Amino acid sequence: MARMRTLADRAEQLLGTAVVSTTPVAGGDVCTATRLRLSDGRSALIKTRPHAPEDFFEAEARGLRWLAEPGVAEVAEVLAVASDCIVLPWIEPSRPSPESAGALGRMLARLPRSPLPEPSFPKRWPPSRRSKTISPASACSMSYRPTCFTATGRPGWHSVGHPA
Repeated sequence: MARMRTLADRAEQLLGTAVVSTTPVAGGDVCTATRLRLSDGRSALIKTRPHAPEDFFEAEARGLRWLAEPGVAEVAEVLAVASDCIVLPWIEPSRPSPESAGALGRMLARLPRSPLPEPSFPKRWPPSRRSKTISPASACSMSYRPTCFTATGRPGWHSVGHPA
């Protein structure tokens, strides 16, 4: 089994558990995503980004904790967070289904009832020199609009309780 030494060392420092192996995985968006096999039998995901914008991973951790607090959504527990990475439990991938899309749409419909922590996203999203500054609600709307359509059978974010 392969082990990326620098990444494994960083994860061990944060988790206090030895890393047995590391495996790069797809889907990290603007980050590098790597699966970690830990010596205690667990697996975890570490997301890293060189020269991450200030508060980048801390903002993700706050957002996940915010979602978990009111019971709005089942989200991964933040195992560790630092300025250069975030570590989450590994969740086995599964195929999308109408049921999972519906569950996500219903979860998103409950979000307006919960106050959004401030600040919860980096000031610039997506983090790019050419990007414009947008609100967290707009970023969420753009990200989940297709899922909301699938979940409700009607187009647009407004179909799950948000204004168009």
